[in-house]
Amino acid sequence: MSSLQQIYTWIQKNPHNQHHLPNFSSKQANDDEPELQWDCFWKRVLELPGCLSGILMATNPLFRSAPLNSKKQILRETILEIEERIHKELVGRKWSRRKLVELVSAELAEKPPEMNPALEEALCELYQVQKLSIHTAQKRILFFPEDPRVWKSGRPLIFSDVENLVNYEPRDSDGFSMLKWLQDKEDQGWTVEWPMAEGKLEELKQSLERKGLTSRPRIPGEKVKKDDYARIIGRSEAISCLSNLREETDL
Repeated sequence: MSSLQQIYTWIQKNPHNQHHLPNFSSKQANDDEPELQWDCFWKRVLELPGCLSGILMATNPLFRSAPLNSKKQILRETILEIEERIHKELVGRKWSRRKLVELVSAELAEKPPEMNPALEEALCELYQVQKLSIHTAQKRILFFPEDPRVWKSGRPLIFSDVENLVNYEPRDSDGFSMLKWLQDKEDQGWTVEWPMAEGKLEELKQSLERKGLTSRPRIPGEKVKKDDYARIIGRSEAISCLSNLREETDL
């Protein structure tokens, strides 16, 4: 039996394994404390900061319920597995496998690891999850995979802060709509990093006209540029794709 399997066995045998952390999906006695809430979410502070830890907290009930020392051991074992999977499963020029191994190895460093888009993309691919990364200070929201037009139905949706210190869970999970929330944040002045459509300037102008969309510069008062057309069309295409997934996922 591997050390990771042994840890899982200990956790399952522990009669209190469901009581190490509160379940924020239902009302708790101290849920009114401001530090446990942000916007329409409960905040779940990660005992072990990092992208991998955040994904495990959202997808692995055993890791979620484990005490801190066991979490560390599970993370160590998982990192070794991930290093092997990177070489076997992430093929092609898109992936810098040596760099990804270095990044995932740093997930257990004493200093909290910095957010790295390449690692976010790789772990979303390996764990078949989709993620929104929220930068509250800059009022920015990022997608991982970065192009939501290629998101797939049936995959878990994870919300985290951009530093991977906190996971967010909708307080009203049944009534929550990711698309509506994104549009509400845009109305509040936030920047959502929608994908950019490809094509020449005239092609983008024609596509904008066919879709019945209005061109506008990102910065009011400036001339409309090619990137503005690409962003408006990319946003429209992404919203359309995400809308088509709503029936099968929690979007």
